[in-house]
Amino acid sequence: MNIIGIYHSHPDHPAAPSTFDKECANAWTEYSYIIISVKNGVEVGLKSWCFDSGKQEVEEEELKIKRHDFIIGTSLIAFSFTVWFIIPLIFVLPLSLKVKISSASISYFFSWGLTGIGIYFAGREGYEYIKQKVLKGVLRKIVGGKNE
Repeated sequence: MNIIGIYHSHPDHPAAPSTFDKECANAWTEYSYIIISVKNGVEVGLKSWCFDSGKQEVEEEELKIKRHDFIIGTSLIAFSFTVWFIIPLIFVLPLSLKVKISSASISYFFSWGLTGIGIYFAGREGYEYIKQKVLKGVLRKIVGGKNE
């Protein structure tokens, strides 16, 4: 595994290099320095910096963050949870038992297939994010708590 950059956070401070960061950048010129500004535990800024040996100073780099796959994946995972939650409703439909069981089985495997494809696109973090949001809402409704 190759190192391509160094990242760290600046709590309650802008996402700009400190004096120490500039000294490190001077020593490790081949790496990018990604700095995340955090305020009250929430990310408020993200910037990448590199050391320009010609100018002997730290310069900001352009960041290209691709969230397209993450959005597609989390959407598929959310839809798969919706399919999973409606499976019990199949059994109240006026259908034969054989059709109900077949429909529920197909829906079950379809839901898991969508989850797998969603995880492929969004990664494990996307799955955990959707699961937390969905289950938090469902459990709060069950116990009568407030939704945030």
